[in-house]
Amino acid sequence: MFQENRDGQKNSETAPEALKQELEALRGEHERLLREYRRSERELKLYRMKLERIRKMSDCTAILNRVVAVKRSELEHFINLIMQNSPNFILMFDGEGRMSFCTNSFLRGCGIPNVGMIRGLHYRELFELYTKHEFVEMMDTIISSLSEKNRAVKFTEKMDFDRDGVESVYSVQIAQTMDENGEPRGFMAFFHDITELMDAKREAD
Repeated sequence: MFQENRDGQKNSETAPEALKQELEALRGEHERLLREYRRSERELKLYRMKLERIRKMSDCTAILNRVVAVKRSELEHFINLIMQNSPNFILMFDGEGRMSFCTNSFLRGCGIPNVGMIRGLHYRELFELYTKHEFVEMMDTIISSLSEKNRAVKFTEKMDFDRDGVESVYSVQIAQTMDENGEPRGFMAFFHDITELMDAKREAD
């Protein structure tokens, strides 16, 4: 019933060995695939965890952005109230040196009925109207050196903003302003009337 091969052995004797080798190969392939599956399962679990963290972080970021926007709006409103009600003369100029903001006290002190009359004026045009020409020239020097010094410039100056012939003494501070990225965007001029203080000091002396 059995046929003999060239070596005189029966084919039935080699069949179990071949099956055994094939079974071992299949078992090895099965183990490899099982390891691949488990590794893929672990990676998938890690990806899901990362996605969940990203989703939570995204939600937190969105909430924080809303909170920051609200707080920024409140802060801007608060600063605006302070600025508009400050007794000091505060003026802000853009990068081209044009007036973009001033306190109401400056308008009242100079007798300007509407901020629209001076908004957009270059600081030279503006200060030529209400100060001495020497002050304008000094401002040119100060502003050109602000970026180099990287600090505010303070000095005392006599001025007649309301042009009634009586000079008042002001403590003046000129400082560079920055945008949200820390880049220069203009400068601010701060004038604090110290006339009464200087008079009191002279009387005390």
